Amino acid sequence: MNSFKSIERALEYEVSRQIEMAEKGTPIIQSTLRWDDVEGKTYLMRTKENAEDYRYFPESDLSVINVSEELINNIEKTLPELLSDKKKRYVEELKLSDKQILFILSDNRYIELFEKTLEKIAEPKLIANYMMTEIASYVNDEVISPKDLNIDEERYSQFIALLKENVLNSKTAKIVIIEMLKTGKTAKEIIKEKGLEQISDDNIIKDIVKKVLEDNMKSVEDYKNGKDRALRILSRTMYERN
Repeated sequence: MNSFKSIERALEYEVSRQIEMAEKGTPIIQSTLRWDDVEGKTYLMRTKENAEDYRYFPESDLSVINVSEELINNIEKTLPELLSDKKKRYVEELKLSDKQILFILSDNRYIELFEKTLEKIAEPKLIANYMMTEIASYVNDEVISPKDLNIDEERYSQFIALLKENVLNSKTAKIVIIEMLKTGKTAKEIIKEKGLEQISDDNIIKDIVKKVLEDNMKSVEDYKNGKDRALRILSRTMYERN
């Protein structure tokens, strides 16, 4: 074969052919094949029974290297976690969905952000959800590479913590995370600047509700008389006051 493209085509053809043979239960015999670039197919040239048929022999200029099990084990301990092992851990320990796992493992930057954020706050599903929705959307909209994302584990873990503490709801969280990616500011800075902090104190909420009802008695009476539209007016007024 005289080009990388031909090698690629031949390999793809053989992968497909041998998978089909395996699925049918047809034995795959060790052999030498010829690639026809015009027809896009391989043809049998000769079969090989054993390695001896290839006349392998030791290279006299290379000394034999004996690798101990201890050395192999020590090297294995220094290796980074393989993607297959990482995927298994995400499923068994973190209980992430296949969709979440596929997204995180799609880029080293996503893996790094996920892993380092997880070290700071143990909320794997929440971390993964906002990565594969808001962060992924931002990457696509801005046509940038994940490695160019303007966010680190410190700011992202703070954002996740504020979600967990109900300081942010789903609507304000979307505003905050996008602003974080655009400006590099922290979630707390953006919340303060935009006045987005969610009110969680029941007493404050009750006071707001009471005031809205007192100021809109006509809508209250309309709702009591069966006019559902009045409830939407009250809800909108509540939102505006808040």
